[in-house]
Amino acid sequence: MVEPIVESSTETVLNVAKAEAIRVLHVDDDQICLKIAKQCLEMQSEFEVDTASSVNEALEKLKKTDYDVIVSDYQMPGKDGLEFLEELREKGNTVPFLIFTGKGREEIVMKALNLGASGYFAKQGQPETVYGELAYGIRQATKRKKAEMKMWEREERLRAVFHSSPDAITVSDLHGNILDCSEAAWKMFGFSSKEEAIGKSSFDFIGEKERQEALENLKKTLEQGTTRNAEYTLLNKNGEKFWGELAASIVKDLLGNPVGFVGVIRDVTERKKAEQTLKESEEKYRSLVELAPDGIVAVNTEGIITSANRSFLRLVGYDSEEGIVGKPFTELKTMR
Repeated sequence: MVEPIVESSTETVLNVAKAEAIRVLHVDDDQICLKIAKQCLEMQSEFEVDTASSVNEALEKLKKTDYDVIVSDYQMPGKDGLEFLEELREKGNTVPFLIFTGKGREEIVMKALNLGASGYFAKQGQPETVYGELAYGIRQATKRKKAEMKMWEREERLRAVFHSSPDAITVSDLHGNILDCSEAAWKMFGFSSKEEAIGKSSFDFIGEKERQEALENLKKTLEQGTTRNAEYTLLNKNGEKFWGELAASIVKDLLGNPVGFVGVIRDVTERKKAEQTLKESEEKYRSLVELAPDGIVAVNTEGIITSANRSFLRLVGYDSEEGIVGKPFTELKTMR
């Protein structure tokens, strides 16, 4: 009963290791080099090495299999390693590509790097050193590629948000000059294209009386990292006013230094109009109540007085609301 369990566990471990292995395609016309490299790399369980003795054979294998890294010799019959790399990049294949060769001329190294090679390794030397360095280079190239993919995915998500958000999004430098903006942003401010908005100062679109406040909020954002729910009277390019609510955050470089701001602006004109209408309605209602000849008192669901007009105060003998607001209506008879 023990053996099947042991075999099953071993098989599971091997399957997991194989799933996480770094898949390498090694291309070289030297069969001995291919054999030694495969043995040396696969002694480390993280590598799974496939081989090809020519660029054409490698291209055929790439049609059927995805590899994490390509390791290629430089000088080979037919197409050489640099021609192989150039063809891959022209086709849009961005798999990490390492040159592994005995030819170490500086111009070859520079051309390989300019074509997009991830590294250059020499075959000469002690096998332990040579293949140890190659293994390290493969690992590093794989890590960089994964990091690039994660960054690309993150940027794609941000780009999707940037372009699909109904709110206006702007990216500006530390002085508030617009570097980029979403379609919703340039349309909000009355421009015909993004290019027309880029380079303009964000402060030009804030009402003149509120620009000093906006500048102070920009400084607070730089100190605190974010600003939320800041309301301004905004101006489009024709000077027409509308109301906006702004949230802003700092944009930092890879070293953590602030390089600009990203702002999200929501048009709250309709909300502000509704608030103004409600305010005017409340003021009108209050005036009518206050001037009414009849006594009017308001109480909450618990019977507590919340307000009273002048006529009611005269009826109960009080000069102001302070004497009765907050007291139970049923106690009015005990008041003076």
